[in-house]
Amino acid sequence: EHIKLGWKYALPCMAQQGVMYFSSAVIQPVINGLGNSQIAAYSVALEIYDMITIFFYSASSSVSTFSKQCYAKGKINLIKKGLILLSK
Repeated sequence: EHIKLGWKYALPCMAQQGVMYFSSAVIQPVINGLGNSQIAAYSVALEIYDMITIFFYSASSSVSTFSKQCYAKGKINLIKKGLILLSK
């Protein structure tokens, strides 16, 4: 049951990452054919995207670890309190 619940929450993230990586693989050859300045601009755009998404990745990883530890100890109310504090 816990594995099914984990997959339920993991699938949207997996789908987003899969689309990003697949689209990069499709777009990269097109960008490479445009020239050096376009390649540099595309690389900068990807770096900016990575810098923005790393914040959300780190935050979700921290919340996930906290939630797993609380769940394992049976302290479900602590998870709720933590999520309420994060939403403020």
